[in-house]
Amino acid sequence: MRVLVASNIETTLSSRINADILRLDVRPGDSFRKGDILIAFDCRLPRAQLAKSKAELDSADKTLRARKSLAQYNAVSELEVAVAESQAAMARADVSLYEAQVSLCDVTAPFDGRVVALRVAPYAGVSSGAPLLDILDAGGLEVRLHIPSNSLTRVNQGSRFQVRIDETGKLYEAEVQRIGARVDPVSGTIDVIGHILEPDNNLLAGMSGTATFSQP
Repeated sequence: MRVLVASNIETTLSSRINADILRLDVRPGDSFRKGDILIAFDCRLPRAQLAKSKAELDSADKTLRARKSLAQYNAVSELEVAVAESQAAMARADVSLYEAQVSLCDVTAPFDGRVVALRVAPYAGVSSGAPLLDILDAGGLEVRLHIPSNSLTRVNQGSRFQVRIDETGKLYEAEVQRIGARVDPVSGTIDVIGHILEPDNNLLAGMSGTATFSQP
């Protein structure tokens, strides 16, 4: 039976802000580690706004402390203290808002993997929601195949089988991880997902080959 090597995680990362690309640190085929910066946006404006909001918060906190101190001597009214508290709260909210915006300025890798394709060019302007790059989990490869439904009496989770990959010419031992939830009524087959027991760095998503189950 024919098998396909696939990644168990393959996704497209998108922009969450409107900005220009400042740095594009990866190319198709590059490997990366979880947390690596893949794309950096030009975020001078939100960073400046964050610095301003922090200064305003510092001023609001100082005003609040001063009015609370004066209130102990009845030198200011309760209303003035309440207004100062409200202004400090608004300044704190502004800081949180701009911190959230700045946190979106770098597109970081959610897992260890490889770049499949780039959807943008260096220094290009992108809008929120625009696709940036396709990535996959290179360490989470699995093999997918379809088996005849009448084989379910002999194949179950944990069953061992052999896979010969066309591109590498090698024979690998594999094990069934999951079996599909329904039988295709047209082809009379069911999906089977397995994993290769001994990882091989030469294996890539998209390779294909042949699976063989031993007759019990």
